[in-house]
Amino acid sequence: MLGAAMLVGGCAATIDENAAPAPAYGVVRQDRTSVELLVRDATVERSKSVIRTWLTANTSGERYLTVTVLRARDASTYICRAEFVADEETAQSTTSGRIPGPYPAIVFDCPTGGPAAGG
Repeated sequence: MLGAAMLVGGCAATIDENAAPAPAYGVVRQDRTSVELLVRDATVERSKSVIRTWLTANTSGERYLTVTVLRARDASTYICRAEFVADEETAQSTTSGRIPGPYPAIVFDCPTGGPAAGG
């Protein structure tokens, strides 16, 4: 998964293999296509780091996943959400082609910190 393309604010970027380690996180809820992660004192950048770390460790064989970062277990808003799409066929069938390649791709949505920019 490392080196995979990410789409951020409509721009393609790559995962920085030399990035600082992700902060500690816990899994709040997980099902077949989504997971919610708890990150205390989460910021947009910390959230993106946790999402990348979780996806790197958990996408073997997965074709589509959403990952959401929360600051509290009972939070009503999220810090960041990302969609992971493994390939073009999955993008077409799951997102109606909304997520373009190159694949695999990660698209971030981080409304609490403003537009997700810079990867």
